[in-house]
Amino acid sequence: MSCEICRRKVKPRGEHLWCDRCNKLAGFPIPRYLKSLTCLCK
Repeated sequence: MSCEICRRKVKPRGEHLWCDRCNKLAGFPIPRYLKSLTCLCK
């Protein structure tokens, strides 16, 4: 999950998610995924 403002990772703090960079609660965190692809061509 990432902050909707700065796009950095948010951390759980009690029942809410907190952004350390913005120093704010993440009201609507955005799910983000890191995808990796390895192609082996012969």
